[in-house]
This record gives sequence, structure tokens and C-alpha cells, in this order.
Amino acid sequence: MAVDALIGDSGFVGTNLARQHGFAASFNSRTIGQAAGNGFDTVLCAAAPGSMFEANRFPDLVKSFYEQGPGRATSRLAEVLAAANKRGEIRTSDCTRTAGHFVGMIRDNLHLQVVLGLRAAPSDREVQAAVGSAVEVFLNGVQPRRNK
Repeated sequence: MAVDALIGDSGFVGTNLARQHGFAASFNSRTIGQAAGNGFDTVLCAAAPGSMFEANRFPDLVKSFYEQGPGRATSRLAEVLAAANKRGEIRTSDCTRTAGHFVGMIRDNLHLQVVLGLRAAPSDREVQAAVGSAVEVFLNGVQPRRNK
């Protein structure tokens, strides 16, 4: 059984995530020390500003969070891109960097606005539109289409 944890359970984003999913463990800036030494299959961090501070206090925890979350997603995407590159479906000289660019595009400013408390979490429709747009730009760029 997968064991998951939420970092940032007391903030705006974390509170909403905790309501939607029953995490096995959850932490905030006061309780983050309790996470040390635990093994989690998945760690979701909804505490970007706090995590920057905690990185100095708990570097192993932050490294584990990155490796099991964003790092794992980027690595897997790089593998998919490498296969597409080999088949001639895309052209890139650095699949890991390309995957990182795509992950950044998916994160979008919607994410930052929510993390900063400037807006509520986006609706499913807004998320789909943002991700669809990122995929379109990623695959086709922003150059005008040429008539064939």
C-alpha cells in the first residue's frame, strides 16, 4: 500500500488538498521535523514559501521530496521524449532539459497565483485549458502556421 504525505497542510492550497485526499501523514512548519526518518512513496508539497526555509533545516527531506515528486516526473517525461526523439517524432538535443521546460509550462502562472493566495484553485476547465495551451505551445511553438 502506498504511503503518501502532504507538506503544507495549514496553508490555503494544502488545506484544500487535504480535504480532497486522505493523506497518511501531513506536516506544516511546526510539525515538519516529525517527517524526518519516515519513508513515503509520494510526498506532495503545497508549501513552496515554507519549503524554501525548511530546505536549510531538513535538506534530506527536501531532496527526497524533489526526487520522489518533480524529479521523478521530469525523469519519466525525459524517457518518453527520448523515445519520441529516437523515432523522429520530435527533435531535441537534451531530453531532460526539454522535459524540465515542459513541466515548468504545465505549472503555469495559475499555480503561482494559488500558492501566493491571489486566487482560488482553478476549476477543472481552467486546468484543462492551461494544460492544453502548454501542450500546444510545447509541440508546435508560437510561430505562425504555414499553409501547405
